[in-house]
Amino acid sequence: MNEREASLVEHFEVTGLWWDPSTPDAKVHGRLVFDPHDDVIVDLDGRLGNPRRGLMGHRAWPVVHGETRNEMPCSLVLAEEQATSIGPRMQTSRVRARFCLLGCRFDSLQEIEFVSCTAECSNLTSWLGRRPFDEGIDMVSKAARSYSVSYHELPDVRFSLPDLGFTLRFSSWFSCGGESHHEAEMRHGESVIIRPKRKQSLRWFLDRLYEFRHLLTLLMMEPSRLEKVQVQYGSHRVPTIRKMHKDYATLLFRQSYNDCAIQDVPEFRIPFRYPSIKTHLKHVLAHWFGHYDRLGSVLGLFLLPIYNQHLNIEFRFLGLLQALEALHRSTVGGAYMTPDLYQDVRKRFESSIPSSVAKDHKNALRSRIKYGYEYSLRKRLTELAEVVTRGTMYKLTDGEDPKRFLRRVVDTRNFLTHYDESSRAASMSPREMVKANHSLTLFLMLLILHEIRVPVDLALDRLEESGLLRPPHFIDREDLP
Repeated sequence: MNEREASLVEHFEVTGLWWDPSTPDAKVHGRLVFDPHDDVIVDLDGRLGNPRRGLMGHRAWPVVHGETRNEMPCSLVLAEEQATSIGPRMQTSRVRARFCLLGCRFDSLQEIEFVSCTAECSNLTSWLGRRPFDEGIDMVSKAARSYSVSYHELPDVRFSLPDLGFTLRFSSWFSCGGESHHEAEMRHGESVIIRPKRKQSLRWFLDRLYEFRHLLTLLMMEPSRLEKVQVQYGSHRVPTIRKMHKDYATLLFRQSYNDCAIQDVPEFRIPFRYPSIKTHLKHVLAHWFGHYDRLGSVLGLFLLPIYNQHLNIEFRFLGLLQALEALHRSTVGGAYMTPDLYQDVRKRFESSIPSSVAKDHKNALRSRIKYGYEYSLRKRLTELAEVVTRGTMYKLTDGEDPKRFLRRVVDTRNFLTHYDESSRAASMSPREMVKANHSLTLFLMLLILHEIRVPVDLALDRLEESGLLRPPHFIDREDLP
């Protein structure tokens, strides 16, 4: 694999020369290795820096310069020396870097800014659902039968988000090849392009890419990941054609949730494909990116079981309820009384604690009293259920009365939190908890979609059409033959 083909999902190796920007004459030969499950590693036949200074201890560099065997410039960003060894003939070292830029060099972190970035994501092409190929078969004449496949270039889909300071665009790409005398291959894919009004830092682009990746995961209800990222760091004029040429570099880094299983998702299994929400998508993007920080803790808890399918039943259950509580605080809000009014009540409660209570016990009681003005979990869930309407809740709970469902959810949470044997009978069995996790996941998803301006009725219809409303089948030992 050459440097131009490097991606975030495949192993990549390249040899070259590496050096500390402050000592450009002290270049060291080494091999760069990128593994999708690890950071960028460079094994060097020596140590970076000026050997005359008697380098002691492991060091770190904001940026390390490099040049591959094909004379491609590159930069290691946030690099750290991790190991050194002295052999009979030479000294070696290993450097680990958080990021690698193949195609450009920067002298400092402050200089690392980009014009735009282009990313390929798993199942993005299926989510967009655009069809560029046409097939033709001419069977009129046996002597002149013809079979044809034609590709029609698709127009870009562009969304301007002026309040957020950037535009987001979906753009298609096409490649063809193969031995013409016996085979031909045609490939089509889609990329997302993020372009701010002015140059932005690497961290800014990474934040936007992760936010988009998580939006795609929400809309597909399947884990997604970045597969290839290229950043535009500038442009130059080509004298021969008198046009400006954009300069791109390939970005390599280890992404979070990289160990999750990624599969090709057929279009009919994607509940919120682009064609079904295209009229709402501009508002969805504006609210998603604009309110991501406010909903960050909720989204993290919601997406965790999607990216990690091996979480146990109880952990999923408690995580979903914690996310629902956080969502209520950030969207609906409210309390039994304001914190100022509660101060007098709080002091009276604390003063009534008997002096015979041990110090640790007294501190625990004070901690519980401190937040006594906040709504209970039951109250929060009831108010959130009113957002999606009672009829919707009946569908989410597979016909079970919503009040009874929420009451049993709260009882189960209390049992899992305190393990009070007296409340065991009111809690759910593992089989019931699997079904409850499914209902709570859909409940939370509808609320998140409502916050980013996807109508609840539309979202419910899409869930029904994709079959996601059907409760899962739980298999335990009693079901086995």
